[in-house]
Amino acid sequence: MPRNHASMPQTDARHRAIHHFVRAWRTGERTAAAHAASFFAPDVSLVVGGQRTTGAAAVADRIGGLWPQTGVYAQGEWTTPEVTGNEGRVSAVFPHLASPASVTLQFRFDAEGRVAHVEESVVAAAPRKLASIPDDVRAAIDGALANNTPMTFAHNGEDGYPTLSLRGSVQVYDGSTLCMWVRNPESSIVRAIRAGSPLSLLYRNSAKRFTLVVRGKGEIVEDAAARDEIFERVPEVEKYHVPARTGAAVLIHVERINGNTPTGGLTVVPER
Repeated sequence: MPRNHASMPQTDARHRAIHHFVRAWRTGERTAAAHAASFFAPDVSLVVGGQRTTGAAAVADRIGGLWPQTGVYAQGEWTTPEVTGNEGRVSAVFPHLASPASVTLQFRFDAEGRVAHVEESVVAAAPRKLASIPDDVRAAIDGALANNTPMTFAHNGEDGYPTLSLRGSVQVYDGSTLCMWVRNPESSIVRAIRAGSPLSLLYRNSAKRFTLVVRGKGEIVEDAAARDEIFERVPEVEKYHVPARTGAAVLIHVERINGNTPTGGLTVVPER
């Protein structure tokens, strides 16, 4: 026989209400949303991103199912619910994701201990504006191939259409420059670089929601010692494709990097 929530101590019921709400919020489970709804006042309201949802059925529908941020909430480190009188609170941080720095859910209960109102507040991570490629971006780019998130490289093709390819050899050369090895020295990439074509690269780690978009201009390196230095930076598995070191050594002079990282939004504009 189902237990009557009204017969339970109110503080315990309020904690359970928050627990089920957060479970639905971070997983999308409809069963958790239904459990949460059993603690709702009929006219309960929810405010998320400035949008208000009113009514027990509508709020239950809003907290269950898959929403754009559900995958983020699922990876949050959620606190134990705090309940004081008719107010409750729970929050989460996301130290390994490119996401808000923290999210807080504030609960208000009515005189019968039912959830009357819930409001989400978000603290965004502070954006960074830098003149040099930071260590976390260097680590992401240098480890992209090993992490199965190789860089996507774009240049203007000779037919006028953008041309895309995956490049496992891209590495950070210094604070304002990337480098890579192109196996075919006669490829359209090399010709585009020699012609001064603008270049773009994309890094995306969906698990961490970590995104980088790089814009710049390329340079074909002819000096033997500099070529050797770039080749030695290439991941070992890429070296096996060109053991004789044939191909073209490339420097990419970064003009701008925009992105979203686990430490916040990012803009890098190197000083020239």
